[in-house]
Amino acid sequence: MNYLKPIISLIITILFLSQKVFSQIRDSSIEHQLIQCTVFISGKEKESDTLFTRGTGFFYSKKSNGRNKQFIVTNKHVIKDLIKGTLYFNKIDVKGNVYGNITKITIADFNKKWIFHPDTSIDIAVLSIDSLVASNNKLGINLAIRSITEANIPSDSIWNTFSILEDIIMIGYPIGLRDYINNTPIARTGVTATIPKLDYQGLNEFLIDIAAYNGSSGSPVFLKRVKYGLKKANQNVMSLGNTLDYYFVGVLYAGPVYSPQSGSLSYQIIEEEPTSKNDSIKIFVNLGKVIKSKVIKDFIDSL
Repeated sequence: MNYLKPIISLIITILFLSQKVFSQIRDSSIEHQLIQCTVFISGKEKESDTLFTRGTGFFYSKKSNGRNKQFIVTNKHVIKDLIKGTLYFNKIDVKGNVYGNITKITIADFNKKWIFHPDTSIDIAVLSIDSLVASNNKLGINLAIRSITEANIPSDSIWNTFSILEDIIMIGYPIGLRDYINNTPIARTGVTATIPKLDYQGLNEFLIDIAAYNGSSGSPVFLKRVKYGLKKANQNVMSLGNTLDYYFVGVLYAGPVYSPQSGSLSYQIIEEEPTSKNDSIKIFVNLGKVIKSKVIKDFIDSL
């Protein structure tokens, strides 16, 4: 029976390697999934520009007629003036790795490819990427896309349980910062600054207490809930444990800043887009305005 030992060892090794590759492809931890749902956006308003505008987009998927339709969501102000834009994707290699295999896709007439929310006061734009994904697949390029779906949006009953000072996570590219080698975004944490179930200033928005800078526009915001309780360790022993729930609650689009009045030492609070090109002195007060996720859902459902 000794001849079976090397065969069994080989089978175990194959199963281990298969599981390792599978785990890389699935990247099943929720935290890894969160940082795979965004895409870095750059572009320019005229050909002579050398300084590229920066912003954040995220993937959103909706099932329609039996298949998933893929979109990128961002703010109108991020892309509305860009005649040329570049999206920074990762591609999945043959080993299942999703980090560092950067594929830049540049699109002409960039701003014309997006669909703007019909309400001019709602700063949301979406780009259908089905054809883009399909054309890359034909070239053997498997773009790494982890999409947010309607299932990640809290129901009304869950929304009503959210209170002020809930933990939140924002994923994006503040001032264009990212891991340039692995092409991964920056994760920031904060708390809700107003009660999410209430409409801040009568709009489908709420405030978060977080540092938001140029490039953060279009960042998805997730609310994290920790559930504490007992978990079953084995048939006879119960142990303390907890589970995490992450809810997609909205997209950052603006933040209040202090701006000095000309010739005066007094300051006034103004609402300003984080990607503003205003060269005047400004002081961010580390608050962000978030458009509620249900607005995005309703808009994409209407397309």
